[in-house]
Amino acid sequence: MITEFLYNWQLSRRRMRNEGVIFVTDLVRCPLKREYELKFPEIANSSLLNPSNLIGDLVHEGLERVIDIGNYKKETEVEVSKDFFIEGKKVTIHGRIDLLFKSEKEILVVEIKTSKRDIGIPKENHVLQLKIYMNLLNTSRGILVYFTNDRIAEFIIEGQISDEEMEGLISDHLRLYPTPKYNWECRYCYFSAFCPYAKK
Repeated sequence: MITEFLYNWQLSRRRMRNEGVIFVTDLVRCPLKREYELKFPEIANSSLLNPSNLIGDLVHEGLERVIDIGNYKKETEVEVSKDFFIEGKKVTIHGRIDLLFKSEKEILVVEIKTSKRDIGIPKENHVLQLKIYMNLLNTSRGILVYFTNDRIAEFIIEGQISDEEMEGLISDHLRLYPTPKYNWECRYCYFSAFCPYAKK
């Protein structure tokens, strides 16, 4: 009963993929993973009950409810999109921001991350993800918050990436370069069992 509920809850949170739409998370990971998710949705859905992923999503859900910053209006799970034109073709970048705090003076993007260990934080791909969100909202400051077994760590990230950098990321993604984006990704990828580019 509980397992079925959790699976359906996770399934309901999945965003549908549409032609010409790339998710922010796609831009910060191996571009081939998106291709495999489109080809093999059953394998992608098998990760919905991965305990590590599930715990992370449940922690997100709880933190989004309790975190607050005085004098800011809070929004959770905020959907954002922006269109780019790559070689004359429209590509929409779409993302879902964990927390958004708005005041009269600024928009503050907050991205929550969970991890067993706190080695090497903030991670390059997480900083890039936050900077992409900042570009989509045209704001210049964000916060990365890590909840690990060892500590809670908060990092202020300043400076969005430019539209030109965004176009470069999108172009690379569309031509599946680099595959993988980071060598460590393959250890956690459920497609690595048959991917010809998997690195050990």
